[in-house]
Amino acid sequence: MSQPRPAPQPPPDLIAEATKRAGLIWITIDGQDRPRPAWHVWRAGTGRAGPGSPGAAYVVTGPGEQPLPGLAGAGRVTVIVAGGQTPGGRVEWTAAVGRVEPGSGEWDEVIGPLVAGRLNAALAEGETSPAPRWATSGAVFRLAPAPDDTALGDRGPDGTAAPNSRILLSAAPLSVHPDRRLAGHRQRRHYPLASQPPVWRFLMHRSFRSVLAVAAAGGLCLAGGAAIAAPAFGASVPQRAPGSSTATPIQHVVVIFQENISFDHYFGTYPHAANTDGNPFHAQRGTPGVNGLTPALLAHNPNSANPQRLTPAQALTCDQDHGYTAEQKAMDGGLMDKFVEETGVSTCSPPNYQAPGLVMDYYDGNTVTGLWDYAQHYAMSDNFYDTEFGPSTPGALNLVSGQTGGATPLNAAGQVVPDPGAVGSPDPGGVGTVYGDPDPFYDGCANHSNPTVKMSGRSIGDLLSAKGINWGWFQGGFGPTSTTSGGTPVCGASHTNIGGVSVADYSPHHNPFEYYKSTAKPDHTPPASVAEVGHSGPANHEYDLSWFFKALDQGNLPAVSYLKAAEYQDGHAGYSDPIDEQHFLVNTINAIQRSKFWHSTAIMITYDDSDGWYDHVMPPIINSSADPALDALNGPGVCGHGTPMGGIQDRCGYGQRLPLLVISPFAKTDYVSGTIADQTSVLAFIEDNWLGGQRTGSSSFDSLAGSLNDMFSWDHPSFAPYLLDPATGEPAH
Repeated sequence: MSQPRPAPQPPPDLIAEATKRAGLIWITIDGQDRPRPAWHVWRAGTGRAGPGSPGAAYVVTGPGEQPLPGLAGAGRVTVIVAGGQTPGGRVEWTAAVGRVEPGSGEWDEVIGPLVAGRLNAALAEGETSPAPRWATSGAVFRLAPAPDDTALGDRGPDGTAAPNSRILLSAAPLSVHPDRRLAGHRQRRHYPLASQPPVWRFLMHRSFRSVLAVAAAGGLCLAGGAAIAAPAFGASVPQRAPGSSTATPIQHVVVIFQENISFDHYFGTYPHAANTDGNPFHAQRGTPGVNGLTPALLAHNPNSANPQRLTPAQALTCDQDHGYTAEQKAMDGGLMDKFVEETGVSTCSPPNYQAPGLVMDYYDGNTVTGLWDYAQHYAMSDNFYDTEFGPSTPGALNLVSGQTGGATPLNAAGQVVPDPGAVGSPDPGGVGTVYGDPDPFYDGCANHSNPTVKMSGRSIGDLLSAKGINWGWFQGGFGPTSTTSGGTPVCGASHTNIGGVSVADYSPHHNPFEYYKSTAKPDHTPPASVAEVGHSGPANHEYDLSWFFKALDQGNLPAVSYLKAAEYQDGHAGYSDPIDEQHFLVNTINAIQRSKFWHSTAIMITYDDSDGWYDHVMPPIINSSADPALDALNGPGVCGHGTPMGGIQDRCGYGQRLPLLVISPFAKTDYVSGTIADQTSVLAFIEDNWLGGQRTGSSSFDSLAGSLNDMFSWDHPSFAPYLLDPATGEPAH
C-alpha cells in the first residue's frame, strides 16, 4: 500500500522570513521524543546549500549553553517556527546540519551576531566574550534549508518520497503576496475570515501544542536577543546633515502614551471589520494583514470562552485584572488559555458593559476607526510588547528609563516603609522593584496616606537635559485647580466620559517623571511662559497638557514631547473608552499635522500595559525572574529560566503585545512591522536619534531594545497631512 506523500518544503523566502523573525525555533532530531527549543540567529546569503539558498539558522550548544543532544550526529533535522513571530502562524522545514569550523570565514561572519544575541551569558572571570569558549568546548551549527528533492527523506524505487514522520500543522494560513512572493513587511494575501485557504491551516493537537508552548515560555529567556540586538539605525539611514543635531531627519518626537490595550483587543481582526454598525471601515486594496485572531482562535479558542466582537455601543467596559502575577498565570506556561480565570473581570457597574468572558473580546474598525485608518496610511507593529508583565506604573517607568528596580517605598514623612502590594523583592534597606501602581513620592497630588515610591537612577529626562535638548511631559489635569493652606497642589480637574460619568483628569501613577527627584515638580508650578516650555525653568519640564497645544501653536515644540491624555480620553477600561480616546488622538494628530513642525516629526502611539485583555501571542521572555511571591509563568516562583538582568527580580518580560503606530512623513505607508520591539524601543529611538546611543543604565531594558527603524522610509517621505474627523475616525472632508 502506498504511503501519502509528506508536505513539501515551504518556499525558501517563507523559511527565511519566518525564521529570521522568530525569537525561538524548535529542533526535532530523529529518535528523540520531543523538539528542543533553541535561540538562534538567521544569516541571509549563507548556508552552503547551493544556488538559491535563502540563508541559514545558526545555533550554539556546549557547556553553559542550550543543550542540543544529538545535533552533532544528525545529517537532517526538522525545524519548527511557531508563535507570534511567524508570519503564517507556524512553519516547518527540513534543515541540513553542518558544524561551523572555528577560524573559518563562515565562523568570522556569524560569530559577531551570535555573541550579540546571547543575552544573559555567564562569563568566567576575565572572559569578555563567550566566543573563545564556543570554539574550544562548544559548537556552532548551521541549519540550512535542504533542497526540496532531499528534504522529504529517502526516495523509494518508484522515485516517490519514502514515508517519514514529518507533519505540517498550522493555526493560520501562509502569508504570501498575491504575486506569490513572501510578505516581506508586509504585503500579505488576505482571505475573508470565513474562507481561509485549505493548505497548512490545521490546528495543533493540544498535547504537541503544550510541548511547544511550555518550551517557549521557559526557553525564550535566551531567544529574544537574536532578534532584538540589532543596532537601532540600519544602513538605510542617511548620513547626518552638516549642523544637524539628530541621527535621522526626525527633529521632533511626540510620544502619545495611552492606557491598557492589548494588540488583539484593538487590531485582532485588522483589516477586516464587520461593518454591521458604527463607522464603516473598508480596507484599501493591498492592505497587509497582521498576526491576529484567526478563524480557529475566534471559533475554537483554547480559553474557556471565544473572543466576541464589541460594538460601539459597548465602548465602556469593565476594567480587567492586569497585575504582574495574574498576567503570567493567564499565559499558563505559554498555552495562552487561562485569561478568563486569571485576568478576566465580567461584572461591573453601569454604564460599563459587562459579560461573561469579556476579557477575550475585541473591537474592530467600526469602533477604533481612527486607529485603523492611521494604520492604513502609516506604519504599525504587530510584534511590539509590554516590557514587563504588570500594570501602568512599570510601563510608564520603562518608557522613560527602562528600569523598575531601585524603588524605595516611603510614607508621607519620607521614612522607608514596606509596600508589598507594589514593590517586590526589597533588600535590607527596603529598596526593591516596582511591580504595582504606587503613587510617586515627589508628586504633591499623590495620595500620601498610602506608601509612595521614589526611584533611583536616571531617566531619559536626565540624559536630554544634560545635552541641552529640550523636552517635556504633558499630562491632562497636571495643572492644579487650587492649593491647600499648606501649599499642597490640588489636581481637581475632571471631565465627563461618553457614559456621563465624571472622571478625574490626573492620575499621579501615570506620570513617570514624578518618581525621580531630578525631574519631578511636586507643586505642579506652571511655566512662566510658552517660551519656557521644553527648557529648564520653574516647571522643570512637567506641564499640563494644555501647554503642549500652546507651544505647538506658538512655534515652540520641544524636540521630545510625551503626551498623556486626561483619564477620560486615555483608553483605560473602567472609566475611558475607544470613542473618547479617538477624539483625543485625532484632535492631537490633526493639530501636529497642521503645524510647521509636521515635516520633521514622528508621532508614536502606544500603551502602558494590556489591561489583561486577551492576546493570543506568547511573548519572548528576554528577562527572567524567580520571586516565590510574585512569579508564576512557568509555575510557582518561576518566570523564564535565565538569569535576571542585573540580578534584579520582578522584571520578567516581555509582557503582552501592545499596539504601536508611527505617524510621520517618514513612516512607511500601509506597513506592518514584524521586528520584535517593546516600550523601551521608543526610549532607544530617542537615545539613538539625539544622544549617540547613550543608554540610561547597564541593566536597563533599552540596552536590549529592538529597533523601530524598519517602520521608516528615510528616502521617500510623504509630507501631505492625513486629517481625520475626530467624531468618526474617517478622513476629514
